[in-house]
Amino acid sequence: MKNQKKLTRHFISLSLIVCMGLFIITTIVGLYYVYSIKKENAFHVTKVVEGMLKSHQYREAIYSLSNAKLGSFEAIGYYDFEGNRVFVLPPSLGPDYFKEDRGVLSKLTTTNIAVDIFFDEHQKQRAGTITYTYAHASAIKAILVFCFIGIMFLLPVLYKYKTLIKKSFERDLLEEKNKGIKETVSQVWHDLNQPMQLLYALADNRNEIVQDEREKIKSACDDMRSILDDLKEKRDQTGHDKMTTVCLAATIKETVEKENLKLLQKNQRVSFEIQGDAFSAFSNINESMLKRLLGNIIDNASRASRDGGEIAVFLIQRGDRNLINVQDFGCGIKPEHLALIGKRGISFREGGNGLGLSFAMEKVDEWGGKITISSELGNGTIVSISLPRVKTPSWFHDKLNLKDISEFILTDDRPVIHTLVKESLEKNVPAIKKYFHHSSEEFENWFQENREKLIGPIFVFDYDLGENTKNGIDLIQEFDLESKSVLLTNYYDDLLVQTKALNANVRIFPKGLIEYLGKEKFSQC
Repeated sequence: MKNQKKLTRHFISLSLIVCMGLFIITTIVGLYYVYSIKKENAFHVTKVVEGMLKSHQYREAIYSLSNAKLGSFEAIGYYDFEGNRVFVLPPSLGPDYFKEDRGVLSKLTTTNIAVDIFFDEHQKQRAGTITYTYAHASAIKAILVFCFIGIMFLLPVLYKYKTLIKKSFERDLLEEKNKGIKETVSQVWHDLNQPMQLLYALADNRNEIVQDEREKIKSACDDMRSILDDLKEKRDQTGHDKMTTVCLAATIKETVEKENLKLLQKNQRVSFEIQGDAFSAFSNINESMLKRLLGNIIDNASRASRDGGEIAVFLIQRGDRNLINVQDFGCGIKPEHLALIGKRGISFREGGNGLGLSFAMEKVDEWGGKITISSELGNGTIVSISLPRVKTPSWFHDKLNLKDISEFILTDDRPVIHTLVKESLEKNVPAIKKYFHHSSEEFENWFQENREKLIGPIFVFDYDLGENTKNGIDLIQEFDLESKSVLLTNYYDDLLVQTKALNANVRIFPKGLIEYLGKEKFSQC
């Protein structure tokens, strides 16, 4: 109701402005229209009088001017070529009517039209001037007519504009509401995703946690991962088929982690391997749909594998294509069945309906890609998703090479990230010195004391530091660390964060790929 009243006030104000503008325009047009008519009448009467004066018909000339006065003008004055008054009509106005100061009001409400009289054919010998006066009140009728026409024209325009304003107003309200929801969802996703990564790492440690406890942790992780995926999809959703430039390594890593949780009870495991230069592989696709399709393919591979079996996922960059290969070592597919796999409604798995893989093929085809299947009976199957390769975005830090780095300085408000980064660094670059900070203030104090002691540092900042004043990019710019810094964030796919990073000349490393920090080489395909 409040918004409706606001919209109504806005429309009324706009209508009043438009009507006032219309009145001013029609008044000007009406006055000019009446002036044009009066001027034409004055010129016509003058020519008639001029002819009568040439033939010495003075009485008839005065009679014609009297009729003209009665028909169209308030007053008429005739002056000779020296400016002397000959006569003024009506006589009641006085002989000096056209020369006396009649006041501002009279000047505003009347207009004089002066027309010269010539007695020669070449109009060089001026005999005098006839001045005609008319009141602007005579233009009221014309103004009203023009106003009526203008209103009739503007009514449908105003109605349409009201509809557009209403839609725009509603759209702005919806965008504002969605913006608030998106920010909340982003924060929740950010806050849940980081401890989720630690939980998964703990649950995966088979030596320190008993089987029953590990299964409980992974079950909880599975539920949390599903919630996170739903939140992220809703955060990014502007349409079910929205396509964006997606970091395949980060997307596949998230999917593999989720599927590992689901396969725990079967004692199966999904491994993920990045080959060659595929760490920087990007494709223009629908990220949520790829996760769903890849999850279904891994699920099919799990069903075809024995308990305790392994499923391998490979990310490969080959020419202008990015390949995602899902390989199992299960029972394989019979040659006569292989040609029919992927056709809608055809399935050779018990309980299958033949819709999942056919849908996946259709979606990948829409992205300009292709799904191919190769299988050997008794030895397993490889499902390959081929996607068009796009240029690696300039915001992406494709290889965080720490070979020549002496100090690794991390600022992140989440202790869980400190733990994961520490484990990754000890595995990949154990000799590097590590410094961890939980807030911007803690980093600032440390940096002021130690900046002169640093030899070859790299500064790694989370974008969201849990503070209302400064984010990671703010700190980088404040201390002029652009050339030595990296943004480590879960917001790597947020357009706003990408834009800010580009403007600050800082590159981004996805948090989901923490385990690859400092890894120099990937296996070759």
